Amino acid sequence: MDSSYKDLPLHSAVRWLSCGKALEWFVGCFDAIKAILAEKGHDNPELEDEKWVVKLMFLTDITGHLNKLNLKLQGAGQTVLDMFDTWKAFVGKLAIFSDDVATSTFRYFSHLRELSPQHSISMDACSLS
Repeated sequence: MDSSYKDLPLHSAVRWLSCGKALEWFVGCFDAIKAILAEKGHDNPELEDEKWVVKLMFLTDITGHLNKLNLKLQGAGQTVLDMFDTWKAFVGKLAIFSDDVATSTFRYFSHLRELSPQHSISMDACSLS
């Protein structure tokens, strides 16, 4: 079409991409953060709560997958059909992710995989409700 605009600007808040990075950094420094807070005398019982830690690790992993999806959808020169295919592929991955957590293999959840030798992780433990 002979339009003066080549692309549609996507005006959406993508600050949650930064939130995903902040989660990654927090989890990467988790043990050091716990040690510093304990040294300073701050009481943070959720950092010792097994269920809370499992949910944190799950949230970090799934946010990473959502960030990858978001970045793929933002690529320049994509058609709506390309983005629809990307979205459909992600929906298919969700079923695989669910099976991965249900079977406790954690192939696609690296933080849960690192945590699993120390804690028993179930599908219920990963529920964010």
